[in-house]
Amino acid sequence: MPRVDETPGAARGAATWHGGCLKLWNSGKQGWFSLSAQTRIRVRPIVQIDVPELQESRLENARLESRTRRNWIVLVATSVLSTLGLTLAVAPMLGTNFVDLWPWVWTNHTLLAGLSLAVTALVWYLTNQERRVTSLRSQLHDTRLRELRHCKSYGRALASANALLHREIRERKRAEKELLSLNETLEDRVEERTHEAEAHADELRVAKKSLEQQNARLRELYKTAHQFVDNVSHEFRTPLTVIREYASAVSEGLTGPTTPEQREYLVTIMNRVDDLSVMVNDLLDISRIEADLLRTSRRTCRVPDIVERVRNVLERKATSADVPLEIDIDEKALPLVYCDAEKIGRALINLVVNAVKFSTPGAPVRVWASLKYDRREVVLGVTDQGPGIARENLEAIFERFKQIEGNVRRSTKGFGLGLNIVRELVYLNFGSIAVESELNSGSTFSFTVPVDEPQKLLPVYLGRVRLVRGPAVLVGILTACVEEECDAKTLDAVHYFIEDHMRSTDLVFRPQPGTWLLVAVMHEQRTDQMIARLQQAQQEINRSRSNEIPALEWAVEGMWHIEEEGDTFVQNFLTTYDKRKAPPPTQRQSESAKPTPTRE
Repeated sequence: MPRVDETPGAARGAATWHGGCLKLWNSGKQGWFSLSAQTRIRVRPIVQIDVPELQESRLENARLESRTRRNWIVLVATSVLSTLGLTLAVAPMLGTNFVDLWPWVWTNHTLLAGLSLAVTALVWYLTNQERRVTSLRSQLHDTRLRELRHCKSYGRALASANALLHREIRERKRAEKELLSLNETLEDRVEERTHEAEAHADELRVAKKSLEQQNARLRELYKTAHQFVDNVSHEFRTPLTVIREYASAVSEGLTGPTTPEQREYLVTIMNRVDDLSVMVNDLLDISRIEADLLRTSRRTCRVPDIVERVRNVLERKATSADVPLEIDIDEKALPLVYCDAEKIGRALINLVVNAVKFSTPGAPVRVWASLKYDRREVVLGVTDQGPGIARENLEAIFERFKQIEGNVRRSTKGFGLGLNIVRELVYLNFGSIAVESELNSGSTFSFTVPVDEPQKLLPVYLGRVRLVRGPAVLVGILTACVEEECDAKTLDAVHYFIEDHMRSTDLVFRPQPGTWLLVAVMHEQRTDQMIARLQQAQQEINRSRSNEIPALEWAVEGMWHIEEEGDTFVQNFLTTYDKRKAPPPTQRQSESAKPTPTRE
C-alpha cells in the first residue's frame, strides 16, 4: 500500500478505494480504518501542490549552492593570504637570528612549499566536504520533489475518492428516502393483499365445497346410471330370450305348420332379437369395463377354434343380409395364441356384423388371419367391399356413441358401441386395432392377438401396459401352489377363483395343474396387500361353498420397474416359469424308477 510523507508537522498517511469503502492509514495508531457510505464524517478539501512551490524550492537550493561556493572561495583565499602574510611578517623580524632559530637554511623554500601543500590539502578536504554536503542536499531535494509529486497524486486519488464517497452518500440518502416512502405504503399494501387473499380463500373454500357436492352428486348419478343400465340389461335378457325361443319354436313347426312367409317373418324376428341381445351385451360390457370388473380368462387358444366357435353366428348374419361370407384361415401357418377366446370371438362378431351392415347384397365379406412379420402376434381381419370411410373419420369411428352417416341398408341401428367395444376387448387381450379404408373402395378392420410364447408375449404385454397404466409402474411376479392333492375339478375351481380376482392388466399362467404364476401390475410395492386381498376373498367364498377352495401357498418372486428393468423382469419370469414347469421331484424319481422297456 503506498504511503504519503507529509511535512514534519503533519501525520504520515495513505489511502485506497476498495469495494465501495475508503481505507486510510492512521500513523498515530499505526493501523488502517475504513470509511463506508454509512459513516458520517466531515471531509476537508485536499491541499493541492502547485508548480510555483516546486520552482521556489529549486531557487532556494540554487541560492544555497552559490552561497556555499562563495564561502569556499573566501576560505581558500583567506588561508592562502594568511599563510603568505605570516611568512612575510615573521621573516624580517627574525633577521639573522632566523638562521639560529632555523639552522637548516637550505630548507626555507621547502618549508614554504610544505605550508603551501598543507593549505592545499586543507582546501582539498574542505572541497570534498562541500561536495558531499552538496550531494546530500541534492538527494534531499530530489526526495522532497518525489514526495511532493506522490502527495499530489495521492491528493488527486483522495479527491476522486471523496467525490465517489459523496456521490454514494447522496445515492444512499436517496435510496433511504425511497425505502421510507415504500415502507409507508407497504403495510397498507400488505393489509390490502391479506384481505384479498382471505376473500379469495373464502371463495375457494365455497367453490371446493360446491365442487365436492357436485362430484358426490355426479358419482351418485354415475352409480345410478350404471345400476340402471345393468338392471335394464338384465331385465331385457329374459324377455328377449323368451321371444327368440318362441319364434324359433314356431319357425321349426313345433306349434303347427307355417307358411314360407311366416317363417321369413319369424327369421326376421329372431335376427332382431339377436341384434337387441348384442346391444344389451355391449351396454353391460361397457359398464363393466369402466368399472374394471369385466372378467377375463386368458388361456392358450387356437385361432381356427375361435373362428369355428362363432362361425354359425357369422354365417347366419351374412345369410340374412344376402352377403357371402369367406373364411380364409390356414390352420398350419398359425401358432397358438394367448387370449380370452370369448372376448376375441365377440370382437370378431362385431366386426363381421358391422361389415355385413355396410355391404351390398352379393358383395363378399372376408375373414382372414395371418402371422405378423415379427412372429410375436397373429393378425385377424375383416375385409368388406362397402362404401368405405373417409380419412378424417378413421379415428372418430372408434369413439363411444359415435356413428358415421353412410348408406346403411338395415332399418335398425345400434348405439354406436360396436367398434368401441371391439377396441376395448382387443386392449383387454393386449392387442392393437387398425383400419384401412378409402371411399368407394371398401374397408379392412384388423386386430392383433399375442402368440402363446412367454418370451414373445411379455414384451408385447409390457408395451400395452405402458399405454394403459402409464410409465411409472411396477410389475411383480407371484406364485401360488396348492398345499394338498386335489382332483382336476377342484384345481379348475381354484383357477377360476384366481382369474375372477385379478385385474384386467394382470396375467395368470398355469405351468402345472396345481401351480399358478401371476404377473401383477401396480404403482407401489403392495404385493402383501394383494395376497391378503386374495386370501380374504377365498375365506368369504369358502363360507358359502360346500366344496371349499383348498389353501394356497403364496410367494413373491420380485418386483421390477417396467421402464428401467423390463428386460430383467422378462428374464426372471422365464427362469421362474421354466423352474415351475418342471415336474415335481417325486414324479421325476418315480419316472426314473420305472424299468426301461426292452425289445424281445
